[in-house]
Amino acid sequence: MVDLSNAIHGLAGHSALADELARIAADYLVLFGAFVLAWLYLRPQSLRTFIAAGLAAVVAVGIAGLIGLVYYVPRPFVAENFVPLIKHASDSSFPSDHLAALGAVCGAAWLTVRRLSIATAVVAVVVAFARVYVGVHWFADVAAGFGLGVVAGVAIWYATAAADPLVTQLDRLLKRWRMPLGTGT
Repeated sequence: MVDLSNAIHGLAGHSALADELARIAADYLVLFGAFVLAWLYLRPQSLRTFIAAGLAAVVAVGIAGLIGLVYYVPRPFVAENFVPLIKHASDSSFPSDHLAALGAVCGAAWLTVRRLSIATAVVAVVVAFARVYVGVHWFADVAAGFGLGVVAGVAIWYATAAADPLVTQLDRLLKRWRMPLGTGT
């Protein structure tokens, strides 16, 4: 079986342009999740999805952090003694916080805004590739982080169903304050 982590990271250092694009994607493309949250905030009838995606991202990153505290996996640059293409702490690499957050947004959005969820998944694949490419994660780290996030996103989206009447009241209150979030679904 091919070791995807070393195959992907083995591409680093051969092209200055590819290295720079990977650095940018690894560090900044996760902000696409914040763009999705902002879009959900502004979109009519997306309050439930906005709340679920935001809460799920926080929960997924929190769970990923807890897993990292109890199950230490050295980052590739620590285990294989090389300098990564981006600065990073040498804490546990498993699972990826970046992919947990993107997975949570993707999972919650899938149930109401499929195109946006698919776009988030595509961005997540790019971020996952970049995080392995620059040498701060193993392939298993990014896959587990994304899976954890998707599960959290779907679970919290369904859990917010009970809160739908409260969400509708919150939306009415925000509209009075001229800060509408949608009509609550």
